[in-house]
Amino acid sequence: MIAYLKGTVQTIALDHGIIVTTDGVGYLIHWNSKTAASFSLNQTAEIYIHHHISETASDLYGFVNLPGLELFRHLIGISGIGPKTAMTICGVVDVSDIITAVVNNEPALLKGLPGVGPKTAERIVLELKSKIKTLAASDPSTAEQVIGIRKGDVDVIDALISLGYSRQEINTAIKHLDPAIADLGQRIKAMLNILA
Repeated sequence: MIAYLKGTVQTIALDHGIIVTTDGVGYLIHWNSKTAASFSLNQTAEIYIHHHISETASDLYGFVNLPGLELFRHLIGISGIGPKTAMTICGVVDVSDIITAVVNNEPALLKGLPGVGPKTAERIVLELKSKIKTLAASDPSTAEQVIGIRKGDVDVIDALISLGYSRQEINTAIKHLDPAIADLGQRIKAMLNILA
């Protein structure tokens, strides 16, 4: 079972790449666009691996850090989420975003993720409650300070998704939103200014 690789980045695509180890063996690694963006050609890379073996394939999924790998493993343990969907989710949200949804018991924070409908969002929150909380403080107020997305931001996120913004854009921008703005309409306006 392969768990870690160190080698030279031979090829890079948005969803995969080839890492060549010092013994000359090249490994095809499936990754997401965030991971791809962290590498450059001919760079020496260290990557944590989930070796996924099924009846028809033996695939390697790569992550630049252990929290990302752990999140992926937790996600594929949920009914209805396969490795490709889990990898796509990991490319759109940070571990902290999932922790926020779980700690605050807010499946709506996961709305708009690729391959995640309302029932899947509820399953993620329910099934990861005992697992993900160990990655952050279990107190929602502490998680809010660390993570930057507050429970009350669900309506802001919904409004921006309905306006056509992607979760990735929203997740990046909402961390810059002034917490002193309390009114929902003003929060949405402020977010639109940040996103402009």
